[in-house]
Amino acid sequence: MEEQKRELERQGCWVRMPTFDDNGASSLAITFANREMIEWAEEVHMFSNLRSIGTMINWGMAFALRKRVRIMHLGSATLTQAVEGWEEWHKALLGENR
Repeated sequence: MEEQKRELERQGCWVRMPTFDDNGASSLAITFANREMIEWAEEVHMFSNLRSIGTMINWGMAFALRKRVRIMHLGSATLTQAVEGWEEWHKALLGENR
């Protein structure tokens, strides 16, 4: 990601990096912070391992905001893993403890 950032900056682009889940922030706070950056951006570059629910949410927000999206694939996972992750995120968002 840092290489991509440096290359875009070399080309004269302004680059903002996303908020990740390794800083102790809640999933909802991360989603709001990333939405703000997606709203700011003309073009959104995403790195995807096809199992991160956060990446899928960010892609959906970028799509809804009609942003150009470029996705760099890092690996793969199953759809089941992705959906299970989304279910957990959605329950947390709604405050469900099921």
